Amino acid sequence: MTRDFQAYLGQHLTKADDGTVSQQSVRETRVRKVNTAGEARITFFSYFTDDALSRNAALRLARLFADWRREIYGDAGRVSVRSTEGTVLVTLNW
Repeated sequence: MTRDFQAYLGQHLTKADDGTVSQQSVRETRVRKVNTAGEARITFFSYFTDDALSRNAALRLARLFADWRREIYGDAGRVSVRSTEGTVLVTLNW
């Protein structure tokens, strides 16, 4: 799952994402089905020491993940983006 999402990122990141989100910043992507909805967790490495910048990067990553799931799988669910330390930075429904 992680490699598939990283490949999607490689095709959908824009110039505006430079320095904030990259394929290499995604460390792990996991999805499991809970009833009819998906529950996803992304672990990513942020280079930012500023919490607000890390949250903005996590939000961008969550939005890209939501786009990917809708485009490829056509499903719905909730994604949480966590730091490598395990802190939840953002949660988003898709």
